[in-house]
Amino acid sequence: MTDPWQAPTSLWGLLRPFLRPHTRRLLLVLLAIPLAALSAMAIPYLTKLAIDNYIVPAVQNGQKNNILQPLLGLTALGLGAVIVGYLADAVYVNQLQRIGHRLIHDLRQYVYQRSLRLPRRYFDDHPIGSLLTRVTSDMEALGEGLASGALGLFMDAIKASGFLLMMAILDWRLTLVLLLMAPVLVGLVWFFKRRVRQSFFRVRQVLAEATGYLQEVLSGIKTVQLYRAERLVVDEFKRRNWLFYKAQNVSNVYDALLFSLIEGITTLALALLLWHGAGELVAGAITLGVLVAFMEYIQRLFVPIREFAQQLAVLQRALAALDHIQQLCQAPLDPAEISKPSNTDSPLGDFDSLVFDKVSFRYREKGPLVLDNI
Repeated sequence: MTDPWQAPTSLWGLLRPFLRPHTRRLLLVLLAIPLAALSAMAIPYLTKLAIDNYIVPAVQNGQKNNILQPLLGLTALGLGAVIVGYLADAVYVNQLQRIGHRLIHDLRQYVYQRSLRLPRRYFDDHPIGSLLTRVTSDMEALGEGLASGALGLFMDAIKASGFLLMMAILDWRLTLVLLLMAPVLVGLVWFFKRRVRQSFFRVRQVLAEATGYLQEVLSGIKTVQLYRAERLVVDEFKRRNWLFYKAQNVSNVYDALLFSLIEGITTLALALLLWHGAGELVAGAITLGVLVAFMEYIQRLFVPIREFAQQLAVLQRALAALDHIQQLCQAPLDPAEISKPSNTDSPLGDFDSLVFDKVSFRYREKGPLVLDNI
């Protein structure tokens, strides 16, 4: 942003200045993703080659001694693919964590500095504890979402697309049978997406309210004790804490339901493939290697889909936190605080006493009186 204190107009506008210094690391992450996907795609295909080209012919012809050298070659290729995959995953995770932690550090500093420049009238409607939530728990949720949510979804999409492509190359008919499950999956994700985000937004909201209330009580504890309001304060905090518990419970239910339903669809897909694939194998339409490769691809395909369900929940939590952070960053600042030098002398100069005589004060023109005829 040209002006460091200019209010961001969108979520991307808020994050873009903090992502720009990490462009090289992001490019390294994007390079590691296809390498990890290609290595994962290679293993089932090498298994198919070993079964169809060497194991089945050797069993049929009774020449089992001649397949050792070719199988060792395929094993070496598979080992190389596994090593490349591990290295790519290591680079991906390491660089992504570095980017996420540094970005959250910079964003937290920005939000903190911006909070110091908010006008006093802002605190008429926003308790200080809510600001504390923005720079603590909301930042943690955002960091988790950036580290394992956004690019994690991208990596899972690349892997799932690669697995489907390899399956279509091996046998498009079996792939179409598997795609019968696609509408169910898309429907589930679409159904849960909005509800999960709403539930996480509610969690962040009630947590900020409870934190703000606790901060106000602790800062005014002498007043609470003076009026013997301890029991009222405890009851009110219990009520707010119960609201947080209920909101978190609803969020956990949606998360668990989505994960369990995808697990069930995975089992159904495997059963459907075995039923249809066995018939195709007996009819001679496919080979044993193709069926085995399909079984491996399906299990690998549903791993990113299961992770997608988890990462979707994490990402929705991060987006809910980012919404709150953006609302804070869009609040207008006090111009006097923006241009205020670091060291200023008191405009009152030296004085022996200060007398208040019929002083009234409010932050806004129609707001409540903070001082009333003092």
